[in-house]
Amino acid sequence: MDNPAAVPQTVHKISVEVIYIAIADKVRTDSQSLLAPIHVETLGALFPDMQPEEIVNHLAEMVKIERFKDVKIQISPSGAAYLYSENSVSSADANEKIIAEETQTKIVDEVREDSEKRIKLTPLDMLGELFPDMEPERVRQYAAAISGHPDFPDIQQIAGPTGLVYLYSSDHMTETYAPLMIRKIKEEGSCGDRCRDGQRGIAGLPAPHEGRALLRAGVST
Repeated sequence: MDNPAAVPQTVHKISVEVIYIAIADKVRTDSQSLLAPIHVETLGALFPDMQPEEIVNHLAEMVKIERFKDVKIQISPSGAAYLYSENSVSSADANEKIIAEETQTKIVDEVREDSEKRIKLTPLDMLGELFPDMEPERVRQYAAAISGHPDFPDIQQIAGPTGLVYLYSSDHMTETYAPLMIRKIKEEGSCGDRCRDGQRGIAGLPAPHEGRALLRAGVST
């Protein structure tokens, strides 16, 4: 009689092999099409019944196998884990794209909070304060690339009277309100720190969320 205990072991070995192949195919395909690393968390969609720790454990074992050696794990400065295939993405490119993504995500969070809670535009040149260990020009380049980025469709860019560039979120500030803030700055002439701070609110104008409600009601701001 066959040993019943041998069946689960065989199934386990086959399932592990299938898991490794699925992970490798996902990483290789995305690396080739996106030319960028992917978050480890995206593997969860492949294995909805598996705990994240199990996926990570399988991944750690998989990358030790010779035929999966092109699949690399990279830990970002924030501690997040990313995957890429070096057949399509170099280590240097992976590192650059990870830093760009995390920097832009942090900038976007700041812009949305400024627009929603502080009712202010976000001066692009002031964003370097969020990243004291990064060159200001590099931060500026990352920030300037956000407007028009498909991952951040609500982030808009607008120029001030002295050439300063500001960012705001159209999810939290109407697209008529931001130009009115800029116009107010122009009318006041020299605005000092208020230009650098993005001009918190405008006296006599409705707040951004109120302005959106007015627009829906057909009332001009």
